[in-house]
Amino acid sequence: MGMSNKSRRYSVIDSIEIAAPPARVLAALPGDEIVLGDSRARFAVETRTANGLALACDAKPLDCAGTHAWLAIAPMRDGTRVAIVHSQLSAKAYELLVGEWRSFLARLADAASAA
Repeated sequence: MGMSNKSRRYSVIDSIEIAAPPARVLAALPGDEIVLGDSRARFAVETRTANGLALACDAKPLDCAGTHAWLAIAPMRDGTRVAIVHSQLSAKAYELLVGEWRSFLARLADAASAA
């Protein structure tokens, strides 16, 4: 018995290396909410630590309300690695959000490097 496409779930998993220390990367992250590009998907910051953010999605039109995302921040020799994991997405939400998370990481890199 296989899973139907309707019940299959997907995950966005991506990361970027930023040429800035972790404290500067954390300072470049929004405080209470992250809003992604064209989809306007909103993520409330549930928890903020030195290691990253736990986020809750409230994007009903994208079929990802109630999902969670994690931004992990790890120091590296020459900067910081930021990884995003956003799980339990429908195919529609995945297709819309995979590029938006990638754009978010690129904008974060620009903001942290410029600070």
